[in-house]
Amino acid sequence: MRVVILGGAGAMCVSAVYDLYRTSEFDEVVIADIDEEAAKHLINVILEGDKRFKFVKADLRDKSVVSKLLRRAECFIQASPFTLEKTFLEALMENSDLVGVDLNAFEFDYVLSLSPKLAEKNITLWFANGGLVVTSSLALTGLMEVDEAEEVNIYWGMWRPLGFTTKGLTATIFYELDPTAKERVIWEEGKTRPLPPFAFLKEFTFPEPIGRTITYVLAHTEPLTLPCSELVKEKKVKRIIARGAWHPDWIKLVRALIEAGVFEAEPITINGRKLRPIDIIIDSIPVEREFRDPYQLAKIIGYPPKAILSAEIIGYKKGIGRRIVYHLIPPYPFFEGKPVRAMWEYGSYVGTALSITLQLMLKHEIHKTKKGVIFMETSGLSPHLVLEEFRKRGFKLVKEEW
Repeated sequence: MRVVILGGAGAMCVSAVYDLYRTSEFDEVVIADIDEEAAKHLINVILEGDKRFKFVKADLRDKSVVSKLLRRAECFIQASPFTLEKTFLEALMENSDLVGVDLNAFEFDYVLSLSPKLAEKNITLWFANGGLVVTSSLALTGLMEVDEAEEVNIYWGMWRPLGFTTKGLTATIFYELDPTAKERVIWEEGKTRPLPPFAFLKEFTFPEPIGRTITYVLAHTEPLTLPCSELVKEKKVKRIIARGAWHPDWIKLVRALIEAGVFEAEPITINGRKLRPIDIIIDSIPVEREFRDPYQLAKIIGYPPKAILSAEIIGYKKGIGRRIVYHLIPPYPFFEGKPVRAMWEYGSYVGTALSITLQLMLKHEIHKTKKGVIFMETSGLSPHLVLEEFRKRGFKLVKEEW
């Protein structure tokens, strides 16, 4: 079986490639990316030259290129930047008979509207994949342990340094805290309503290296997807909110830009092109290029770059108040000490989820009964099964209870 990975040499996806290398039986894995240096390092050094893995230099901004790549595959992983999601979806609609996962989650309602057309083409697309698979699984697991739930609180601990980033990761944090973003919502009593950035501030204690910190509402889809679960209805959940925290260096930068009104500033014309000032700033932030020993990276940065994902359930069991918190902590180093970029290590939770869910979809033949757009809550997969797959790969599941 042949799988194509769009953006396979990107920071959020190299761990998917590595996990497929370690655990899958695919006959051929095509890494389609523009970053030839990263792709060759991934194949030759990280994958030790495994012949199943091939690199195709591809401009994923070109719909015809993406469509051709999909046409030659049976399965896919979509991991190109969210700014290229529309191009991917248009290319996907030109194809048929495909099964795949997509780490992007923005424009959720629009993508969901494509489900009937994708189903007609015998395509199963697991949208809002990546870390959302983890947070939803943690929340659903916690909900199973109460009779009723007042709140489901999701927490993303995104501990990555300002000096070690990628263009895609920079664009993501700027989008998630953009005052004009429409997807920053809370679900309450069956309805969603938009929120401004840094709303609903709340202290939360993550495992180290993050510790206790202030979290704030994010433009994430858990308030949209979790209500689709029968468990949320059964447990009479009243409120769902997704919060997170980035390293303080990032927050100082974004807050200053918000206060200066840069996000809402009018486009300016440069060489005949209209550009938003915020996009110029995103392009101006240097990206990480060097491959280094992960232990050396942690020493330089001052902590191991990683994301810790958590879910908190506040509810009742036999009439007694309960607070249950689950954390999923990635292993460090993920790539077993091989030289990497810092964001490759940081993104291990995303890529591993992509690999796990694609393999589980095929193993349990989910694509044969579920067509169109699915996500964790509608996939039919047990959250316990998903979290167990993470545990097998060295991720640590921690439970706290009060």
